[in-house]
Amino acid sequence: MTEKPLRPLALFTPLPSATEPSATEPSATEPSSAEPSSAASRNGPPGDRPRSRRALRLLCLTEMVAVMPYLALKVHWVTGGTTGLGDGALADAPAFFWLNMLTVGLAVGALGVGVFLAGSRSLRAPAWPLLLPTWVGTGLLVPVVLAAPVAGLVLLLGADGGGEAQAAGSGSAPLVQPWVFGVVYTGFTVQGLALVAALALWVRARWGGALAEPVGNRASAPGPGAVARAVAAAASATVLAAAVPHGLWAAGTKVPLFERDAFPFGVGVRLTEGVHVLAAVCAVLGLWALLRPAGRRVRTGTAMTAAWIGTGVLFTGAGWMLLTSVVGPGRAGDVLRAPTPVELLWAVQMAAAVLIAAVAVRAFAVTAGGRPPAGTARAGG
Repeated sequence: MTEKPLRPLALFTPLPSATEPSATEPSATEPSSAEPSSAASRNGPPGDRPRSRRALRLLCLTEMVAVMPYLALKVHWVTGGTTGLGDGALADAPAFFWLNMLTVGLAVGALGVGVFLAGSRSLRAPAWPLLLPTWVGTGLLVPVVLAAPVAGLVLLLGADGGGEAQAAGSGSAPLVQPWVFGVVYTGFTVQGLALVAALALWVRARWGGALAEPVGNRASAPGPGAVARAVAAAASATVLAAAVPHGLWAAGTKVPLFERDAFPFGVGVRLTEGVHVLAAVCAVLGLWALLRPAGRRVRTGTAMTAAWIGTGVLFTGAGWMLLTSVVGPGRAGDVLRAPTPVELLWAVQMAAAVLIAAVAVRAFAVTAGGRPPAGTARAGG
């Protein structure tokens, strides 16, 4: 197998291509003889088989359809509409316009990911341009998939006192009307499920052989170096420490999450904070399963999935809250404004999540691609 040089802790570590076979499995795309076998030429890579391709396209279509109600509502707001807003004056705030423009961009990006995944060349294109937006999308949508159904049921039953729709204390108008939550989060849930399923099919078609192997199964793959272990230990300790206040917020304690005490700390917020705690645990367990020889009985795909989802949730969740806190709608006493220590916590959490993701991806690339000789990484998918 061709060895690929890797930079230590490179954020864009070259990943093996879809056509590279696993070292412990016979190649599905490269027959042993000079002439291609009839079975290989007929079946091709798993992602190119008609049934897998149809399933992938159906999931991508579902994901794109689920994006449309959210995108339409956001476009309506940025063009001056006020449908669904509880406070029409909110639309006049410059920060409201720019935050919604950002979410319009995210929605358009989600459509682009669906189009690309469904395309016939997605298995042969460079991996990073797709992995980065899907990592962000996974991090944004997984908490919604886990928390929104429960929060929606509680809100429907009235057990949350309407807290999720309120922006301030009693007597104040809600930021948005309750039906907006139903439309938006239903779309998010469907979109998240479809995206994760489509991404799983794509990843399986591209790196299925390497992901199916037990961690550390590749004899030619070296163990992590001292630098990688030091970075992994520091980043892991950071996200676990950051999980403590998230756990307190999930439990409903009075530790200030926002400057306005009147902010309704509803079940949706508490569930989302609980998901952040779970994400921190998954990220750390997934990372060390990839780094430790004791993780040999764990499949590489399981460890990578835990690290992928965990770091994505930690990075995007903290990033979005930090962004909305810094820019906010711009009103005096904005309820989404967080105290400076909380903003610092989110920034540190984002940095630690990036480091864990970088070490985890490098560990996978080494396992899938063999021993990295010293030198500069070459460009690749």
